[in-house]
Amino acid sequence: MKTDSSTRICILADECIPLSIIRCLRNAGHKVLEVRCICQGCSDRSVLELAQNEGCILLTENTADFAILAVREGLKVPGIIALRMPGISNSRKGEILVEAIGKAGPLREYMSILEPARLRKRKLP
Repeated sequence: MKTDSSTRICILADECIPLSIIRCLRNAGHKVLEVRCICQGCSDRSVLELAQNEGCILLTENTADFAILAVREGLKVPGIIALRMPGISNSRKGEILVEAIGKAGPLREYMSILEPARLRKRKLP
C-alpha cells in the first residue's frame, strides 16, 4: 500500500531492522537507507551522525543506547522511531509501522516508541 506523498519520509534502518520491514516501508513509498549497506558494524554515535547527514529518521529496535545519545547527550538527529513489538511477526511489524507513520503527524525532532497498540512521542532536545 502506497502512502500519501506528504507522509513519505527518509528512514535510516539500523542493522537490527529485518529486511521484511524495510521492504514494507519501500513498498509504501518511503526512502530507506540501510546501515548494514553503508557502515556495517559502525558505532551508535556514527549511526546517529549518518542519520543527521542524510536527513533521515533513524529506525531501530535498540531504544536504550540511542535514547542516551540523543536525549541525554544531545546528539543531533532528525528523529528516532524505536520498535517495541516482541512476539509479532516482522511482516506485521512492517504493516503497523507504515500505518503509524501515516497517522503520527510529525516524526522529525521526536523520539518515537512504536508498540503494537500505540505510538509514544517525546520531543528531542
